[in-house]
Amino acid sequence: MKKTLLMTTMMVIVGLGAMAQGRRMDPKEMVAREKQNIYKKITDLSKDQKTLIDGIYDELAKTMDENIKKMRNGDMPREKMRETMMKTRDEKDLLMADVLNKDQIKIYDELMAANKKRMEEMRKKRQQQGGSGGPNGQRPQGRGQGNSGSQGQGTPPPGL
Repeated sequence: MKKTLLMTTMMVIVGLGAMAQGRRMDPKEMVAREKQNIYKKITDLSKDQKTLIDGIYDELAKTMDENIKKMRNGDMPREKMRETMMKTRDEKDLLMADVLNKDQIKIYDELMAANKKRMEEMRKKRQQQGGSGGPNGQRPQGRGQGNSGSQGQGTPPPGL
């Protein structure tokens, strides 16, 4: 079960790997936010369900934190991290499906779909803003950064 929770954690990272006001969120914050959203939207959870959900999300936060550290230290390539996180998310969803009843799982699925949509929008926004740099990770050449060695001189861009 720990392995399943661990894999679930990784998937939540992908699902929640969002940016908060221009800074990366702490995995524990992301997990806590998702769990709180579940508690807000699914109001008829029993005490036992909450205990199980707390356990799932506590293990998820721990796993996410460990795997992000591995990636940042260079111990896990980015593509492997993405793959691992997707598996983890799928496993978390399976665990949640075992805990929730059919009406609750509908609400949960809607929340996860909204999270996924928000993540995709943020990813597109980052790409449009050049969040990962230009081709091959290089900064795009701007005005005054050419080979002439003189900043701001030369032919202005069209329209100026």
